[in-house]
Parts: sequence; C-alpha cells; structure tokens
Amino acid sequence: MASLSIPQVIAGVANKDYKEGVIYVSPKGSSDGTSWENATDNLNEALKIAEKQSLDVYVSSGTFSGNKDSLSAFVIPEGVNVYGGFAGTESSPKERNLNKNKTILSGQNLQRVLYQPKDFTDTTFSIWDGFVIEKGTFKEDDEYRGAGVYMRDYSALVNCEIRNNSSSYDDYNYGLGVYVDEARHSILENCLIHHNTTAKDENDEYVTVYGSGIYCYYGSNIINCTIADNVSSSGDYAVDLSGSHNEMYNTIVYGNKNINYLGEPRETKSITIGGSSNVHHCAIECVIEHGNNNYNVQSSDFNEDYSLKQGSVCLDMSTTYEALSTIDLKGNKRVQG
Repeated sequence: MASLSIPQVIAGVANKDYKEGVIYVSPKGSSDGTSWENATDNLNEALKIAEKQSLDVYVSSGTFSGNKDSLSAFVIPEGVNVYGGFAGTESSPKERNLNKNKTILSGQNLQRVLYQPKDFTDTTFSIWDGFVIEKGTFKEDDEYRGAGVYMRDYSALVNCEIRNNSSSYDDYNYGLGVYVDEARHSILENCLIHHNTTAKDENDEYVTVYGSGIYCYYGSNIINCTIADNVSSSGDYAVDLSGSHNEMYNTIVYGNKNINYLGEPRETKSITIGGSSNVHHCAIECVIEHGNNNYNVQSSDFNEDYSLKQGSVCLDMSTTYEALSTIDLKGNKRVQG
C-alpha cells in the first residue's frame, strides 16, 4: 500500500513548473511528480498542488489511503481532473487499460473515502475517472452521508467502481456508496456501484440505511451505470431518488436487497423515486412508473458480472445521451438504440 507520509522532496515543489500540465502519482514514487519516472507517492499532496497550479493528476495502479485521523481519506479539489488506471507509462487517459490497472482509494474501514467540501461551478467542474473506491465508513463525529463518495454540484465520477462501503452506526445513514447533495449538475457515468451494505451496531442489530448504493437528495444525473448487490435496511432501497430533479439513463439496477434490523428480508424493490425525478431506458428489477422505456428484468437477463446475456430484451435498447465516456467498464463500445 502506498505511503502517504509527505516525502521530503515534494515539500518544496508547490511552485514547481509542471510543463505537461500534469502531476504524476505512483505507489512506487519518491520524487516531485513531474513525470512517471519522477512520480510522487503522495496523492493528497499532489491534489493540493494540482488545485494551486490548475493541473491534471494521473495516478497509476496501486492502493492509496489517507490520514487515518481525518473524516475523509481524500478531498475533491476544485477545478482538477484526476485520472486513475494507469500502468505508469502512458501519456494520455485514452491509453489506459482500466480492467488491467486498478487504482484503489481505500477508507481502510476507518473513514469516508472521497469528499467534496463545497459546490463548484461550471468553469471549475471536477472529474474523477478510473478509480476503485472501497472500504469507506463513518467516524463517530461525522454526518453519516456518503461513506464511499460525498458529491456536491459540478463534479463527476466516471469509469469508477464503488464497492464494499458500509456503516455500523446506530443512526440514519445515507448513501453508503454515493451521496449526492443538492447537485443538479453532478454526474455519475459508467460506474459500477455494488456490495455497499448496512452492518450491525453494538447491539447486534443492522443499522438504518437509506440508499445503500446511492442516495440523491436533490438533483443528479446517473448515466450508463450498474447498481447491484447493495443491502439497505429498515424499509428503504438501494437507489434512493426520493428528492427532486434526479435523472437516470441507461442504467441497470439489479440484485439489491432490503432487510430489517434483524437481517430478515423485506420488499425486494430496488429503487424509490419521488418529486420530479425520472428514469429512462433502464433495466430495473421492479416495475417503474416514472420515466419511459424502462424494462423490468430478472436474474435470467444477467451474467455473473452484471452484463446482459444474449437474448435479453434490454440489449441495444439504450438511448442516445451526450456522455463523457463512449465505452463501458470492460472497454467495449456502448451500443445505443
């Protein structure tokens, strides 16, 4: 696992000239981040420098964690695009192999993984592309929202896998995978959100979780995602779009569960929708009245990796949407109907 103690060499490079407009991060790095050969291993420090100098951040495969004493392992900087999934030789995100090179951000089951502290603007839009976000949870003095990712306005998660985030706090917990806070210009695209789950508290009872996969308070755009095998409790569902102005396109919602405080199964509905929220051209394991051209799917429609089987009614039935990514997480071009 990469060490995030500040290397002596990076402490004095806050004003260094990064001629390529990029700062490079690798778990094997020990230098100033000016190239892959001179990469730094300190992702948090690289993010601070990138925000100050308007740089992109390229992060190679490996596992990165933050300061254990902080509420969140990493803070989303304003106006910075951060790309994972590099082998450590590429010159552009287009050259990455995301299946082969996994860049993991870990909360170590001690803290939230990724946090956006404030709304950004259309001119400071920030993208995190190509990361595995896992093992997030809440500290006792936190607000119990977004164990994996807490998003606000004008940020995007693209080509990310958000998995194995949980909470055992006996309180109301929201969005174990992702929590979107009043962000009509936020985007989740081409993401796999799975196995985010409620856990038992000190009384050996499962805690209340609203939107174990994702909870959108007000406004979000969910595009070409898969949300599967998440576990909520006490009456809510894996996808909670109960706020207004949430839009979901071309997304699979399948295999999620809802249990009570004893772990007993409850209604298997995967999604709750309210206000003026809608879903479009989605494959969902229940009947949806909001939106149009959605499909009620069953286990027979899916392979083990959540991809659609040949013969599924949902194949090639997605809608055209202006997207940040034209391929899926397996590197295949998305077919649009």
